[in-house]
Amino acid sequence: MTSFEKRLQEEVEKSGIDVAKLRTFMWGGKDNEEYNRHIIDTVTSESSIKFRPHFYDLDRPSGFANNFRRINKINEMADEGKIPHVDMYNYGVFSTSINVLYPTSVHHGMFESIIKVLGSDEQMNMYWDDILNYRILG
Repeated sequence: MTSFEKRLQEEVEKSGIDVAKLRTFMWGGKDNEEYNRHIIDTVTSESSIKFRPHFYDLDRPSGFANNFRRINKINEMADEGKIPHVDMYNYGVFSTSINVLYPTSVHHGMFESIIKVLGSDEQMNMYWDDILNYRILG
């Protein structure tokens, strides 16, 4: 345990906050906590996805390439049924699991949700599958 981790643990213990109860509250209940914990644990157990501090030393194109490689692996894991697919509801959990803003956050958080809410039935029928499968990126 690093000195920072030790100090953090001491501060948490002194605060009197029940971290487990706080975590359950922040995730919106026990079921959501378990769903999110499953995603985080599964993603972080995959060595090719793990965050590496040297990521911040990469130039912008290399950083994008690295993150999209990670996304591809996450999509493979979802296709295999190990985790759910990333969508407009859970992309934040995936961001937590890879320690960076999820590379397609704008796609899920803005584009996907706007099309879902404001798109006509015709647009949904025509484009939704392509949006979910990243053939159309927003």
